[in-house]
Amino acid sequence: MSLIDDLASVETQTGMYPGPQCTVSKILSQIDADERDYLRRVIDNPGLPGSVIAGALTRNGYAVADKTVLRHRKRGTASGCRCPKDSE
Repeated sequence: MSLIDDLASVETQTGMYPGPQCTVSKILSQIDADERDYLRRVIDNPGLPGSVIAGALTRNGYAVADKTVLRHRKRGTASGCRCPKDSE
């Protein structure tokens, strides 16, 4: 396969490439359903700074950086984490 053939193949692929589970996703898998639903809603609220969310999580025993929260908020995009946007 030539470089052009290989690049053409890559170019036609869509979606995110699999990778390691992000810290926010790990936290979501460890908490109960009510907390999980609430955390998802808070993360998806663009009016709340990532630092505030990260602070609340860290105070409750889930150490996470604000940048990680913000990256998870942008999941499904090129600059977000690799978690799918529509399901977790």
